[in-house]
Amino acid sequence: METFRQIAYASVAHRYRVGQLIGSNIRLEAAVACQPPGPGAEFTAALNQIKALVDHQCLFTQIERFKDHPSTAETMVDYLGQALFAVPAGHARWLSLTLWETGEIGCTRYVNGDLELHVKAFNLTLNLRGPLNVETGLVAVREMVFHSIHAAFITFEEKSFPDQNAWGRELFSNLKHSMPQLHSLRVDLGRQEYLLVPETV
Repeated sequence: METFRQIAYASVAHRYRVGQLIGSNIRLEAAVACQPPGPGAEFTAALNQIKALVDHQCLFTQIERFKDHPSTAETMVDYLGQALFAVPAGHARWLSLTLWETGEIGCTRYVNGDLELHVKAFNLTLNLRGPLNVETGLVAVREMVFHSIHAAFITFEEKSFPDQNAWGRELFSNLKHSMPQLHSLRVDLGRQEYLLVPETV
């Protein structure tokens, strides 16, 4: 089995709280597992069907779920993922749906219902897993995440490490202390090289 992905784009009006209006051009990335040469036309049709649910929609006036609840990256992908995974994917098996609200904030919903928030800052990509806060619609508060990243960078300016792996492990531990939801960390080292630090460290 191999993993195949497909991307679609949609424009939505949404909000994190009452009285707020955000316009976002979201990117949807669906993933399936199947044998080559690929999942076929059903995959594309299913993703386009899900895109049509929100494309050029004002979510908090046109979709019942969001009328009294926040429409965040987490709640949007949870809503769309539930709808997508209920649609047959031909001879493929659904794996996940990822929604990127901006170039820095995204969220993945897996078939089992788990949510993983992705936050990009500097040369880091943080992946956080945890329950969805029903009131805020968030897995993690954005301001707290970015504050923790900035604080860690200030701290690490004064430290030295024997190698980049030791640096990555220490950075992960530092960030996880303030963000228990942190599941994994990816560091862009440049020259198309990356350092991946999983929770098992």
